[in-house]
Amino acid sequence: MRVLAAFLVLLALVACNGDGQEETPAAPASTPTEAAQTPEPVSGGEDEPTPTLEPTPTQVTPTATVPPEPLSIIACNEPLPGAVSPGVSSVRELESGGMERSYRVYLPPTYRPSTAVPVALNLHGLGSSAEEQEALSGLRELAAGEGFALVSAEGAGAPARWSVPGFFPSGVDDVAFVEELLQDLATIVCFDAERVYATGFGSGGFMASLLACELPHRFAAIAPVAGIAFPGGCGPALPMLTFHGTGDDRVPFAGGALADSDEPYAGMRAHLADWADLGNCRADAYPQPVSPQASYEGYGDCDEGATVAAIVVEGMGHEWPTKANAGVLAAERIWEFFTEYRLAGD
Repeated sequence: MRVLAAFLVLLALVACNGDGQEETPAAPASTPTEAAQTPEPVSGGEDEPTPTLEPTPTQVTPTATVPPEPLSIIACNEPLPGAVSPGVSSVRELESGGMERSYRVYLPPTYRPSTAVPVALNLHGLGSSAEEQEALSGLRELAAGEGFALVSAEGAGAPARWSVPGFFPSGVDDVAFVEELLQDLATIVCFDAERVYATGFGSGGFMASLLACELPHRFAAIAPVAGIAFPGGCGPALPMLTFHGTGDDRVPFAGGALADSDEPYAGMRAHLADWADLGNCRADAYPQPVSPQASYEGYGDCDEGATVAAIVVEGMGHEWPTKANAGVLAAERIWEFFTEYRLAGD
């Protein structure tokens, strides 16, 4: 009996040790669970992890760190400040990067703070001004009829310029200025954050291209005129329509030396192709004539239904396209293009 009892005790000890070996792997099972919870605070906080990934019409740039918060439009249903009135252009000042900066805002006569309007950011060329660009572009008259807000920003320095690394560097952080401009605009104008667009002429076109690269979560589409660029290191490809004359001697259509810059320029078609590659676009059967002097060419079927295209004007120099020099009004074409896109992708 004593032998049998001892044998039974021995069996019990072996069984107990076996259970312990089976339970040992169970402890690390809690480790993956904890690891899965760790990234939540890093991705932008627990309160709104999803909105930080949704402001763009295409895929979120994988190189972005913490995406900025969505714009808080606090001006809706609030009266306009005394210095801003529908139907006239007003100057708004703000501080950015330790500098006094400004922009002009034009609201259509039909503006009401109860209705959010689209916004077109308008960027002047080298040595020009916000006021001159407002007049040159023809967008103010179009804004009055189409009901969008026109914001013409002022560059920095003398002559006034935009700082675009790799093309027109000046050391000023104009991307931060535009971000702060939009935040300031949100305090005075009721606008639709999903329908904010950018255009620009010459170096302003380069700046619009940089905004497409650096702030794709703010802009639904861009339209550089005589100044498309691909800064590199960009995230998603935004819908894009550019205009360029084959006789441009300041931003050479086929590539060459940029006027007012020591940097080389690869040419309009080369930069357009870079954006198309980024957007996984398909080359379309272009060119297609749009006027006796101008033709439309480019790429379609890009990510998220975007288009990357150009209107090429034969023989036109460094100019903003009009009926007189191009047989086409750039302002009308730009706005028609912009209305096809919004950040929500609807």
